[in-house]
Amino acid sequence: MTIIGFERYNNGKRNLLIFDPSFGPRKQLQDLVSKPSRAAIPPDLADLLLRTYRRSAVQLKKYDEFEILT
Repeated sequence: MTIIGFERYNNGKRNLLIFDPSFGPRKQLQDLVSKPSRAAIPPDLADLLLRTYRRSAVQLKKYDEFEILT
């Protein structure tokens, strides 16, 4: 697992963005990356594409390998 980003929302919710080899990229993401484009990605599509890579503190607490710092 590789941490690639951090999200923090106005309501205080936080997520890590990770690459996990056990999850492959969505077809929509593969299609988006394979075509050169400078067009903006609509927020709803960006949200859908990032779901696979988001991990919340609740999800990470299940594993002893992670320590949640606040």
